[in-house]
Amino acid sequence: MAGNEIRSETFDLRKEVTGGFNALVMSFSVTIAFGTVVFAPLGPEMAAIGILTCFLGAFLGGLLSTVFGVSRVMITGPRSFAVVILAGLAGLSFEVLRPEIGAENAMTSAVLLVLIASFLSGLIQLVIGLLKFGNLIKLIPFPIVSGLMNLSALLVILTQIWPLLGLPARPDDPLSLSWMQAVQPLAVLIGLMTIAAMAFGSKYFSKFPPIVFAATIGISAFYCLETMGLGAQLGQRLPVIEFDLSATAERLAFLDARALGIYNGLFLPVLLSALSLAALNSLSTLVTGLAIHQQTARVVSPSRELVGHGIANMIASLFGGVASTGQPGNTQANIKAGARNRTSSITTALGYGVILVALMPVLAYLPRPVLAGIAIYLSIGLFDAFGKNLLWSLVGFDKAKIFDNLGNMIIVFTVLLVGLTQDMMLAIGAGLILTLLEFVSKSANAAIGQVFSGQERRSRVQRSDSEMTILQESPSRMLVLQLQGDIFFIVAERLSDDISRHAKEGTDYLILDVRRVSYLDQTGVTVLLQLFKRLKDNGKRVLVCGANSSVQRKHRGSEWELLLSGLPSSAVSQDLDKALEWCENAIIESEGGVIGRPAGFSECGLTKNLSEAQSYEVEQYFELMDFEAGSCLFKEGDRGDRLYLIASGTLDVLVGQGTAAEVDLTLRLHTYTCGSLLGEMSFIDNRPRSATVMCRTNARCYVLARDNFERLQMSSPGLALTLMANIAAVLASRLRSANLTINQISEQLG
Repeated sequence: MAGNEIRSETFDLRKEVTGGFNALVMSFSVTIAFGTVVFAPLGPEMAAIGILTCFLGAFLGGLLSTVFGVSRVMITGPRSFAVVILAGLAGLSFEVLRPEIGAENAMTSAVLLVLIASFLSGLIQLVIGLLKFGNLIKLIPFPIVSGLMNLSALLVILTQIWPLLGLPARPDDPLSLSWMQAVQPLAVLIGLMTIAAMAFGSKYFSKFPPIVFAATIGISAFYCLETMGLGAQLGQRLPVIEFDLSATAERLAFLDARALGIYNGLFLPVLLSALSLAALNSLSTLVTGLAIHQQTARVVSPSRELVGHGIANMIASLFGGVASTGQPGNTQANIKAGARNRTSSITTALGYGVILVALMPVLAYLPRPVLAGIAIYLSIGLFDAFGKNLLWSLVGFDKAKIFDNLGNMIIVFTVLLVGLTQDMMLAIGAGLILTLLEFVSKSANAAIGQVFSGQERRSRVQRSDSEMTILQESPSRMLVLQLQGDIFFIVAERLSDDISRHAKEGTDYLILDVRRVSYLDQTGVTVLLQLFKRLKDNGKRVLVCGANSSVQRKHRGSEWELLLSGLPSSAVSQDLDKALEWCENAIIESEGGVIGRPAGFSECGLTKNLSEAQSYEVEQYFELMDFEAGSCLFKEGDRGDRLYLIASGTLDVLVGQGTAAEVDLTLRLHTYTCGSLLGEMSFIDNRPRSATVMCRTNARCYVLARDNFERLQMSSPGLALTLMANIAAVLASRLRSANLTINQISEQLG
């Protein structure tokens, strides 16, 4: 791989053209639907102009972004949020200018201001790209983005309800309900049939575009009913769409240097629209670039891509096209067809060019209820999972989720409410103000606390001498970073960069301890998952611990669920000790070591200072017993009348509940493997067991009962004394390491 392309890929013209045509078919009806929205506030007669500007945007924006951009396979066109922002600007401009210059000139001015906003948004994208601020777009708080996406979907639905009902335009007073007398039931039927066909096609047709299927059903029904003499009850068709440069020049004749002053009051709305459009279009382009990277392993430079889209939108708006951006769904369809080069995206753009030149008159035969049904169905799918999860939490009155996401809910629903009752620019402003207040209310101290290498922090697993040698020779291969504070949009990127710096060359396993992280938002999740993928691509394994511990009740909510679900199960540990153990095992196995190699009786420390004959004699007093995984060797509080020497298997020493089903509710003091001694303290002082021992795996143990030890004392007191001295030595060694264990458990609880 070099730069932004994969040199080894071969060019396949058939796949390129197929991918581009698939994207054209998928986006065609949507672009028409968006065209009916962009100038909807100006009246139904402006739908033709709206469709024309959207087609010009898809043609010129798509073609030029392919030429000036670097992604090569990105499909570009208008998006729902873009047309809603521009529709809001058009409606506001029309209402402000109509009393001054009349309705017809106000319509023309509204179209002109929309194109100016599109041009300025392209200029802003160009500046962002040239200053290499592309990655800063990702810092837009996700609740605001979610609110805007859901607002866009809702506004498209609300604007398309009226043509679905067979009405020519939105009633002046929708709340009066007097408009219900004009509803055309057959138009509603055709629209609902189209929606049903879209749902059916999406579910059952994997290769045939559901939009084409639904449009065929809806249009066929429309004209069948029209041939039956019911045309007056079917709603409207699209108006005739045609290029007429002379008419455009006539409509702009009223403008002169003196008349330009009428636009002074609209400077701020145009600027805010351009800023909003640039931010959301840039975000959509970056998301599409990420999708390309995930599917093709081709890195897309965010800043260079924004430069290309900025130039494309500036030029397209000069020729009457609205601003366009990357379309993730259509781009994925292009890639799935096998497209890997610019030929595919050029095919899509040229397809719109052919439609503009030769097929525009045909569009006048398309019924508006059919297009409204398609737009409504597609808009329902635009409601994002984040917003829907918040809504279901409220509907189900899930107190825990409501409490955990209260700040996000306030921001999302405020953006929706202000956008519906006022306009999108005010909605963005309200969202930013609330986010700023949330930022002030939080400490915003996300940072890396303590850092431990594999040499400074070990798991509480008893290792053999050979295993310890391997770990001591690989101290830098494992690193523990303790994160703390709040991880949300304003600090997520900085924290990601800090983690990347720590994950230096030679570190193969990175453990992120999140026990002290008190807050995580959607942007933080996105940034962390992207970081994990980059580290994985660089050959590093990332583990997260402490997020699902039973003592960490603050780690709840959809954000934590999303973060953990984005990782393999082996990369998520309940506590730091288990994560350390997993990494140690991986390092030992990578160096050819064997975890838990079965040990003979004479290989353990219990036979220290004994000859082979003496060791054999002592072994005769032990009984070899097998235990199944999940079984309990002994429980806390049991009588301590037996001593256990592990021959094979792995056993955990726990305090708390003692049953296998409740192991996750306990604290693990230590883990012992082959050659380790268990139960020595109670065996010496004859008091109840102080902990519970569970078999993590199938285990085999040499077991010394107290009465057998007493027999050994009677027959060979010297051997019994040496055996007891060795048991005491093991006990002393464990007491010396008890402080470290206590400190680690305190951290786990703390």
